[in-house]
This record gives sequence, C-alpha cells and structure tokens, in this order.
Amino acid sequence: MKKLLVLLVVLLSGILFYGCDSHECVSDEWIYPVGYSCGDNIKIKKVCNECGEVIEEKIITADHILKESIINPTCTEEGYTLVKCETCDYEEKKDYVDEISHDMDDVVINPTCVSEGYTISKCKNCDFEEKKDIIAKSEHSLIEEVVEATCSKKGYVYSKCINCDFEEVKSEIDKLPHITNENDEWVIIEDNGCEEDATFAKLCTVCGEVVESYVDIKFHDYQYETIPSTCTEKGYEREYCSNCDYEWKTKYKPALGHQNTKYVVDVLPTDGSFGQRHLECDDCGYKYAKVNYLDNGYAKHGKLRVAGANLLDQSGNPVQLIGLSTHGMQWATKYINFESLEQIKSEFGINVVRFALYTSEDGYCDSTPAKKQELYDLLCKGIEAATKLDMYVIVDWHMVGADNPEDKNPLYYLEESKDLFKKISTKYKDYHNILYEIMNEPNGPTTWEDCKKYANEIIPIIRENTSNIVLVGNPKWTADLNSVMASPLEGYTNIMYTYHFYAADHQNKQQVITAYDKGFPVFISEHGGMESSGDGALDIEAITAWYKVLDERNISYVAWNISNTKGSASILKTTTSSAKDFSDNALKEWGIWYKRWVRSKMGVISE
Repeated sequence: MKKLLVLLVVLLSGILFYGCDSHECVSDEWIYPVGYSCGDNIKIKKVCNECGEVIEEKIITADHILKESIINPTCTEEGYTLVKCETCDYEEKKDYVDEISHDMDDVVINPTCVSEGYTISKCKNCDFEEKKDIIAKSEHSLIEEVVEATCSKKGYVYSKCINCDFEEVKSEIDKLPHITNENDEWVIIEDNGCEEDATFAKLCTVCGEVVESYVDIKFHDYQYETIPSTCTEKGYEREYCSNCDYEWKTKYKPALGHQNTKYVVDVLPTDGSFGQRHLECDDCGYKYAKVNYLDNGYAKHGKLRVAGANLLDQSGNPVQLIGLSTHGMQWATKYINFESLEQIKSEFGINVVRFALYTSEDGYCDSTPAKKQELYDLLCKGIEAATKLDMYVIVDWHMVGADNPEDKNPLYYLEESKDLFKKISTKYKDYHNILYEIMNEPNGPTTWEDCKKYANEIIPIIRENTSNIVLVGNPKWTADLNSVMASPLEGYTNIMYTYHFYAADHQNKQQVITAYDKGFPVFISEHGGMESSGDGALDIEAITAWYKVLDERNISYVAWNISNTKGSASILKTTTSSAKDFSDNALKEWGIWYKRWVRSKMGVISE
C-alpha cells in the first residue's frame, strides 16, 4: 500500500514539474507581438494551449494587412477600388471607373408681380442645378381699401396688390373732430394734491386727448358719514375728502359693549362637578373665556314663590338660595360687573348675589345728584350682569344708621326708598329673578310698628309692577322675629322675613326655629362666621351649627361680604387688588371656608 502511494506522488510530481509530454493543444495561428510597424523584423510564435510552452517561433519581416473598399463614381468624379493597410497609413487606388453624367430634371418657377419666372434644371443624383428660359414678371393685381379717419389720425385710400405686399396711398381723409363728455366734464390730469395747483382738462371721449385745459387750485371734495358704534369700537361722525387723506372725526359715541350675548355650553355639569360654558356675542361673535357653572340658578328654578314657611321654585319644589353680599356699593364698585361676578360664581358655585345699596355713608341718600345717579346705574349694571349669569339678585336697601342716627329707622328715607323701588321694579318688571330687600337692619329705638308702617308704604309700590318676593327686615339689627310673629304683615303674598346673625356672637337659634315651625318664611339675607363687628376669629363650630339648623329647614342664606377691606368678614385679603381673582390664594380664612362649604352644599366634589 505504501509503495502504491509513493508511486502516485512521483507521477504527480513529474507531471507538475515537467508539463505536457504530447503538446496536442497547439494553435495553428501564429502569435504576433504587440506594437510593431509594417516593415519591422518581428518574432512570431506558436504555443501549447494546455501548458503555454512555446512550441515554434521564427523571425519575419512584417507585411501590410490590407483591406479593400469600393468608391462608386458620381456625376463629376471617377469611381475606384481603395486598398488600405489596417496597421499603418499605406493606401493605394486601383481599378478606376469613369464618372457618370448628370441626370437632369426641369422645374418651372412661375413669375410674380415682383420677380421673374424661370426654368430650373436639377440633377437627380447631386446638388447641381442651373437656371434657363427666363420668364418676364407679371403685372400687379390691385384692389382699393379705405382706412377711416379718427379724431387723432387722418384716414386714407390706398391700393394693394392681392398677390404681393405692394401698396400705395391714393388720397388722404381729414381727421374727425374731438368729442367731449355730454356734461362737458372737467377732469384733473396733473394733480399736486388738495389746496395746490392742478391742471383741469376736457378729454376727447374717443381718443382721450386733451381738448381744452386750464390751471387752478384743487379744493377738498368734502364727504360726510356716520360710523355706528360696534360692541368694541366707538362710533363717530366723520368729515373727509374723497381726493386726499384729509379726515376729521367728531361726535364720538361709546362702544355698545356685548349687549346680545348667549351662553354656549362646553361641558355639562354633573352631580359631582362643575360644567363649563362661555358667553358669545350674537352681534360680533366675540367669545368670553370658559367658566365653571352649575345648573342651580334661575334657568332651573324659575320664578320663586312662598308657601307657608317654605321657598318654592316654579315647579313647586323647595329651593335654597345660597350666596354672597357685596359690601357697600360706593366702596365695592369694582366687583359689580359681569367679569367679577362670573368669577365669583365660577369659584363658589353660588346662585344668589346681594347688592348692598347703602343709604348713608356717602351712599344713595346723602351724596350728590351725580353720585346718586352713578350708584343707581351701578345697581342696574349689577342686576343685568347677575341675570346673564343665571343668578338670583337681592336689591338691598341698606339702611343701618352708622353715620346718621336717624337712618336707624327705615321711615327716615321713606321718599327716597319709594322712588328707588318704583324705578327698579318698573325697569325690571319682567326680571323674575329679583328679590326686593326693603330694609337692612333697623336698630336703636326703631319698633316693629315703624317697620310695618314702612313696609306698607313700599310693598304696594313694588306690587304695582311685580309679584316677586319681598324681604322684610325687623328691629334689633334684623334679629327680632318675636315681634314679627306677634304681629305679622297682612294682605300680602310672597313675603319673607329676614334674620341676620354673626355666629361668634349670636348662637341662639331659637327665634329662627320657632318662626319656621309656626309657618313664618325666614330668609338669612346677611350673616358671618365671626363677631357682629365683622372682625375677630372665625367660630367654625358655631357657624357649622347654624348651617345645620338652616339646611334642615331649607332656609336660604347670604354671607357678608365681597371686598378686600379690613376685618375677617371680607372674603378677600387686603393685599388682593384684583377684582377677578377669587382663588384660595386671594381669599381670607372666611372666604376659603365659605367657598368650600357652598361647593359642598351645591354637590361639587372638592378638587
């Protein structure tokens, strides 16, 4: 076995070392070197295609490699055979063939009125051509045409050849006269501005050329128009020039404000959270910011009425109004507007607001006529804003006797009161969301008989216009329901008796409980959780006990007060200058606590 392997190795080694033995795969063609020229001595060879070994080689003189091509004869040139070497510039011509004759064809070019005609002979096989047999030009074939005259150009009659571009004028036609505007109107053709020289001209209506002109001063062209007021822009009368930038505005009229607004609901309220809505102006499309709201106001409950001791809505269901009172309107002016009230309602969820129209202390009855009118207008503004916000409104005749001891008795400003309630009930007779609180806190020597006498003067005036609820105060700072129960008003419907308390000082609730149990309707139109001075610490235990009594009987209550004045009864910090910020950061302890209480009462889950 080992000998056989050795033998195979030797054989393979011999083949690899010595190459082919037979050289059977040898090409018949000689291999020429690269880059030689004809006439050079060159070495050519034959090789084995299998192993590449040179089998044969020799030296020869390189000869031309010739190629022939036929050049055909033309009409004017001989034909021949062209022999060329493929590797050098050598060439030779042989076997010449005679040229062929022209093969002519005649084409006739007809004469025109501007050029001669002729016969042209052209060879069919080449570009040769020659003219012969010249033909004379023909005559013009003329017609006449007319170009009408205008006011700016003469007209003319001319002849033109129908076969060529030849034309010539035969006669001219005079220009027509210019035509001006029927009204003989002058226009300005050179304008340097109003109150400066200008060139006035009459122009031809056909060609626009100047027919006549003169230079004179150009005066303003005065126009007059009235621009009506919009929701956000002042209206005015203006005088202006139609020719220049002159303008004079006068008699400005105030912007109308967004008078025709409607609420658009973005998110409906649920039992546990506020909804969201925004006001839109029907006139201009302006959209107010979105605010929180609850469906707890006039839209839901409608006109209220009294039945026994209870306050009922339009469907006969018990309803409880819970809200806030302003401080004196002469001081709390900046809070009595739509935007501020909207933020209060959005934060607290209240459904009633009380406007405290002070009679004295620079209030409605002891101020200048201008200030009196200003306070009346502010009250109207508040009523309308609160109504748009779906709230009930209490118009509070806030006599208290702080400055004027005589004002402790409601009869002191009787005539002013009659005038105010007549104007308000007449102006807002169709506003069924208004409650009329005809006296705030009678005190001092004032008796219940004084209060009844006053009420019997005021209530009939209100009843001339509306059957809305009237709130009637009583002596001892509206804390004497015992006198009321002993001798109630007679002959009226929709009457409620007010009661005021400040929980830190007034913890006896028996009068309210007794009055309710005897069928006397009670309305807490002012209260607080602190001392009756409007200051001092908040008594959480006492105020919570009061609310328990009131809520069990569905008695409405309004808290004192919307302002940033000193004292713990004002809901805003004294450092809160904004009239539109009622967040917890802007509120005092009373404001924060009352807000959370109201939101809970209204069924809003605390955030």
